[in-house]
Amino acid sequence: MAVLADMAGHGLPSLFWAQAREKGGFASVVEAGRDRILNPESALSFTKMTVAEAEGDTAGMLLDYAIDPPMAEEDIADQHPVLRSLLRLEAEAPGSWYINMLAVFREYRGTALGRP
Repeated sequence: MAVLADMAGHGLPSLFWAQAREKGGFASVVEAGRDRILNPESALSFTKMTVAEAEGDTAGMLLDYAIDPPMAEEDIADQHPVLRSLLRLEAEAPGSWYINMLAVFREYRGTALGRP
């Protein structure tokens, strides 16, 4: 799931996981990401993800949620500078459904994995 989250975020999650690796004593950035995903309180928690499986393997993942209520400006100001503009954009769309992350491993792309 950490690899898929990093793929969906085009490497941005790794930026934050690198900081967590240093502070938390993790052996790798991916291990720090795994720890974040396993934490039910995390914004990237597995509890908020939908996992797609194919051929008995994890093939992809979706992280989506309602933006309600939006994060308050004072809370946004406390976030990492890279995230502030993204959080402000989310705050402009309260009540909307937000697809935060979507990723599928290459071998499963184009296979209609997301169809019901």
